[in-house]
Amino acid sequence: MPEPADDCIRIGSFAFVPGDDDAEAGEIPGFDELWREVGAGMAFGSMGFERFTKMSRPVEDYVVECVRATLRRSGVEASAVDHIVFSTGDCTFRHLRDDFVAYVLDALGAVNCVPVVLSYRQCCSSQAALAYGHQLFDDAAVQHVVVAAFDFNADDEDRVRPFAIFGDAAAACMISRRPAPGFRLAAAAAGVDHDGLMGRDTVASRQQVAAQALRNVYRDGGIAAEAVTRVFPSNLFKPLAQFNAAAVGIDAGRLHFDATRQRYGHCGNTDWMINLLDYEETVGCNDGEAYLALASAPGFFACSLLVAA
Repeated sequence: MPEPADDCIRIGSFAFVPGDDDAEAGEIPGFDELWREVGAGMAFGSMGFERFTKMSRPVEDYVVECVRATLRRSGVEASAVDHIVFSTGDCTFRHLRDDFVAYVLDALGAVNCVPVVLSYRQCCSSQAALAYGHQLFDDAAVQHVVVAAFDFNADDEDRVRPFAIFGDAAAACMISRRPAPGFRLAAAAAGVDHDGLMGRDTVASRQQVAAQALRNVYRDGGIAAEAVTRVFPSNLFKPLAQFNAAAVGIDAGRLHFDATRQRYGHCGNTDWMINLLDYEETVGCNDGEAYLALASAPGFFACSLLVAA
C-alpha cells in the first residue's frame, strides 16, 4: 500500500465490549448433538475453548458503548470524528435494525461523521475496515476516523461451528492524523479463495491464499516475517489456528489468542482487535516493534502489519 503523505497517522485507543452474558460452551442448547454433527469425532476438550459471551441487549448498545470508550481513550470529541467505518459479518448484517447507523451516530453525538459499513468478508471484514479507514486520510482534511467492528449470533445453534464456538462482541479503534502513541500501518493485504466461497476449500487452497497475502504484506511493509514480535489471529480452535499458522510459516509460539479465546470465544471480525488490546494491556507494545494482525474465514484471508510508534 502506498505511504501516506503524512506519516503521523496513528492507530490506537482500542476498546472492547463483550456480551454481558458469560456461559460455558456446553450450556448451548443441544450442544452435544451439535458438536457430534460438526466435530468430526474430535474431543471438544482438546479444542481450547471454555466459555463464550452473549449479548443480552441490542447490538447497537454495545457498539455505542465501545466507541464511547475509544473516544475517551483518544481524547477526541465525537463531533470531531470525520468518518466511522463499521464492519461486521454478512450473517450479522442482515439482522441490524433499519436505522442502525442513524441510532449509533445520534447516541454518540457524532454530528459531523460520515458513516460506511463494510461486510461480506465475514471475519475478515474489520481488516478491510482498517485499510479503508486509513485510505480516507488521502484527503488532507480528514483528522479522525473510527473503526467499529462487531458480530453477534441471533440463534445459539449457529454458535457451534467446525472451526470455532462463536461469541458476541464489539471492538473499536481510532485512526488519527497526529503524532500520538499508537501504531503505524506499514501494509495491508487480502486475498480470496474462490473454492472456499463455494464451500469446496481444501488445506491447499486455504494455504495458497494465506501465503500470497502474507508475501504481499511483508513485501509492501518492508518487514521480514522473522521480525514480527507477535501475531494476533482469529480465535479459531487451538489445533486449527496452530496448524494454519504453521502451514504459512508462522511460529505458533508467536500467536497471542489463548486467553481471549478461552474467555470470549470466537467473536467474528473483532478477534484480532481483542487480541491486540489484550496483549497491549497485559504485556505491552514497544516502539519500533512489528505486529501482525490477521483474520481468516471460509473464502478469505487478510492481514495487516502494524508497527508500534
